[in-house]
Amino acid sequence: MKITRVTAQRLECPVAEGERNVSDYGPMETLSTVLVRIETDAGITGIGETKAGGSPASADASIAAIINGDLGPQLIGEDPRDITRLWEKLYNGKRADAAARAGRAMPALGRRGLSICALGGIDIALWDLLGKATGQPVWRLLGGKTKPTLPVYASGGWGPAEKIGDELRLYLDRTGAKAIKMRVGAKYGAVDASIARVEAARRAIGPDIELMVDAHGTFSPVEAKIFARATESARLRWFEEPMTGDAKREFAGLRAASPCAIAGGENDFTRFDYVPYLDASALDVFQPDLGVCGGITEARRIGELAGAFQIEVSPHVWGGTVQAAASAHFAISCPSVAIFEYPAASNPAFRALASGGFALADGRLSVDDKPGLGLDLDETYIARCAVYNP
Repeated sequence: MKITRVTAQRLECPVAEGERNVSDYGPMETLSTVLVRIETDAGITGIGETKAGGSPASADASIAAIINGDLGPQLIGEDPRDITRLWEKLYNGKRADAAARAGRAMPALGRRGLSICALGGIDIALWDLLGKATGQPVWRLLGGKTKPTLPVYASGGWGPAEKIGDELRLYLDRTGAKAIKMRVGAKYGAVDASIARVEAARRAIGPDIELMVDAHGTFSPVEAKIFARATESARLRWFEEPMTGDAKREFAGLRAASPCAIAGGENDFTRFDYVPYLDASALDVFQPDLGVCGGITEARRIGELAGAFQIEVSPHVWGGTVQAAASAHFAISCPSVAIFEYPAASNPAFRALASGGFALADGRLSVDDKPGLGLDLDETYIARCAVYNP
């Protein structure tokens, strides 16, 4: 089997005006993402997806250009079933052969950033393609399920203190989840405002719902410590992205001072970005984003690192259906994953790009037994959202 064509298509999925949330990234008017297709001479096409996190849509346009103009052409004529070799080829660039002989990475200059996002989308498509070629779901190719289903946590929570309770209860009702995550941080001004919102949230949802918070990397080290100590009575399950990932050495001090677990990693590229967290004993929960970290292949490696250090894994999920399905197949196969992020606020691409792949019932996630990621693309919706067609 040989790869004959690799294409990346940028999409902008509109959010209905009355359902738009406002985060520290600004109003969520659209969700931008990149859909990847890898075609073969066997008539099998693999589907992947990636995006540049909370970056401007122009970053996703750059990702599509990297795939269409650089990484994709390097795969023409290759056997798509050689997933690990192809990952290393794209990561190491022109020195890939030397790296393979030496048994160590000799990465190309673009070994972080948008090039890895592009590689992540390609990698997801290769796993989907392998599953279709073998007639197996991706989770089976990853070693099988480590649990039959996973509990989810509803993800959202941008409202002010006087409205946050109603917002969170709505999300809990939508998902049936027994855990929920809300946003805190610089968007809300002084640290006291975030503390007040968490206290209001805990009063509203009661003592039996697990509560997490996400600061999107916007607190200073001092602010993060003040927040963690002040919210001890709220019994947070974890404090996510308290500071920027660029301040990795500060995480260990926060973790030592915090009464709750510290989580992070959604903006980190490849397993190599996670090593400093391990060296400093800085995180309790690793949160790789499959589009950002380098795809399913690299998420597995990060999961294995985490398992060796008794660290929990919970992938970051806030893209479209394809990336969510890839995250679900990875999560259910990874023994270190205990709970799965499920977007409960308005995210039109989360279920609209395709059907199948995964399902939610009574607050628990299950994955399909169909080959690959188990998805059927909605080509009509995709055509409506496409802003670039290769």
